Amino acid sequence: MLKTNYKFQTFEEYLSYNNNSEKFYELFNGELIEVPPESGLNIEIANFLFLQFALILGHRRVRGQ
Repeated sequence: MLKTNYKFQTFEEYLSYNNNSEKFYELFNGELIEVPPESGLNIEIANFLFLQFALILGHRRVRGQ
């Protein structure tokens, strides 16, 4: 994980922060930490589960992300 340089002093400061990035971050001890993209294995597992649920429940009752 990559750390950014910005450290928040208050929760309101965090809520108003916008860096116009499409990356995902988590807030840990006042610092934004970049969350790495999903691995290929995780995506493969999610697709497999999606297909299994769609077969069981019907394609109209299951939605992807």
